[in-house]
Formats: sequence, C-alpha cells, structure tokens
Amino acid sequence: MASISGICSSSPSLNHSTPKQRHTPLLPSKPSPPCSLTREAPAPQQQLSSITKSLNTGLEKEPHALWRRYVEWLYQYKELGLYLDVCQARFTNEFARKMEPHFHAALRAMEKLEKGAIANPDKKVNGGALLA
Repeated sequence: MASISGICSSSPSLNHSTPKQRHTPLLPSKPSPPCSLTREAPAPQQQLSSITKSLNTGLEKEPHALWRRYVEWLYQYKELGLYLDVCQARFTNEFARKMEPHFHAALRAMEKLEKGAIANPDKKVNGGALLA
C-alpha cells in the first residue's frame, strides 16, 4: 500500500532540495503584488452592514408566517403552467400595498399596448407593431 508520508519524511537518507527557479525573459523574476482593477475603494464595512440591515428589515423568517405569505402571494397562470413564488422576495407587505396602484397602472398600459395602442407617440409606433 502506497503512502504519502514518505514525501515529507524526516529520514536523513532523503535529499531535500528546493526546486530551482528559472528566469525567463517574458516573466518577471519576482512576483508582483496583486493590484486592484477597480477605481474606487470598496464600501466600508459599516456602510455594508447598514445596507444588509435595511434589506433584512421586515422580512419574515418564522415558518408559519412564511407559509401564509406563500399562499397569499403565489401567482398561478394555469393555462401557461406558470407558477410564480415571491414569498421570500425582499419586499414587505407595506411596500406591496404602496406599489399596488403602480402595478395596476403598468398592467393596464401593457394591455393597451397589446391591443395596438401607440407605444411611442413621437414615432407613432403601435404596440402591436412591436410584437410582429
């Protein structure tokens, strides 16, 4: 049975030698320290922690509450076989209530475009023309 222990053996009979480095003209003889390609310094840790804290604010982690959120927010479009689960998306119920009028306005605008409404008034391009 082979063993790796012989490679690092302390036996005096082994001739330990360090590998010789070859110098090639195309490669530097001494490695240079890594340098950053970014022009700006990364955000300080304090700023990152405040961003993380704001993202986690209002997020539910309790299993029963998550299940209720899943049931409430699951979107099903059965004709297409589409199921959209946003229960763990990073938004609160307050945000959704605040944005609901905007969601409805966007859906109404999309419906008008699909029926051929003018998508770009400057160029008089119809929405139906974009789909063709």
